[in-house]
Amino acid sequence: MKTIYENADYQTATEQLTQLCEAHAAAVFEETALLAQLNDRPESKPSALERAKAMLTGGTPAPRQDLDGLGFRLTECRERLALLGAAIAEQRGIMAGLVSAQSAIANIDAKQGHIKAAERIQSALAGLHDAMRAEQSIRAELAAGGYRCSLEPFERPGLNFSDYQSELGRFERDVNAYLLRCEIEAKKSATVRLLIDCTAGRIGDVVTLIGREAATLVNHGHAEQTTAKPSRTPRQVIEAFGQTMANALS
Repeated sequence: MKTIYENADYQTATEQLTQLCEAHAAAVFEETALLAQLNDRPESKPSALERAKAMLTGGTPAPRQDLDGLGFRLTECRERLALLGAAIAEQRGIMAGLVSAQSAIANIDAKQGHIKAAERIQSALAGLHDAMRAEQSIRAELAAGGYRCSLEPFERPGLNFSDYQSELGRFERDVNAYLLRCEIEAKKSATVRLLIDCTAGRIGDVVTLIGREAATLVNHGHAEQTTAKPSRTPRQVIEAFGQTMANALS
């Protein structure tokens, strides 16, 4: 499987982000230099006469302190920093969207392989369950025959299939539930019974849905797969406040 770093669009987006970050770093360096020049200026500005005398006598004129020019450059620099900062955030958002889109494609491509791996786990758990029951049955048979069993018991507190709250029990349920959802999702249509609050006297209908939609409801605990035919569950007719609209208006 190719990594996302080999994707041409991702490479282009990464190059653009790198260029923006480099430009931002250069602007930060320029801002620091301009601030240093503004903060390190002499107390008094050399006059034009002093600069001219130095020039006529062959000396080096004192540098002119162009505070207005430095301030203007600092303003421009900070405008570039703001623009580059916004551009970097926007580019990162584009890259995040690209990663999400490519991740969706990669997950679809890997789905069948993942299902097969989950099926192997399911088979391994079922095999472990059968093997542990066989081992326990042998020792139980010896004890039932009146013998002292000296065979090594292979039992662990965490490996208890009969305890649905154990780590192993929860793991087995998760694997089975995942494979069931995948099975429903792969179907063009699936029949499910909607699970509605029965305490309020509302019982779910049996409906046929697109496989993906049915799998979503099952995944969230809002429905269960069934072999029953689609049907609507009878509801009790409740009169609003014990009156019809005609009686209320009469």
